Amino acid sequence: MKKFLIMVMVIVLTMSTVVLAAPGNISVNVSPVQQDTGNFGNIITGAIQAVAIIVAVAILMYVGVKFMLASPAEKANLKGALVPYIVGAILVFAAVPLVNVIVGMTNNMSN
Repeated sequence: MKKFLIMVMVIVLTMSTVVLAAPGNISVNVSPVQQDTGNFGNIITGAIQAVAIIVAVAILMYVGVKFMLASPAEKANLKGALVPYIVGAILVFAAVPLVNVIVGMTNNMSN
């Protein structure tokens, strides 16, 4: 279990440090409608991620307090319940960067 958690943390850290950069100056003609749509999309994804992070932290606090107050048998059950939580937290924290990467790739394909 400990190795799994370390592996998950390494994956989360590597996913959050991805940088997609192009050398030189690139000019792209973007219409005002596309700019407004992009800004609106950034606002929506940012709001969704903020709410998801708040929920994830609240659940982690709840499970942490429950774990501290639990008996040894209940602690084993809570450890088993943490695996789906960790997978969900990874998806929450990695969702917006992944969407941004996909949007960037599709924008590059269309140009």
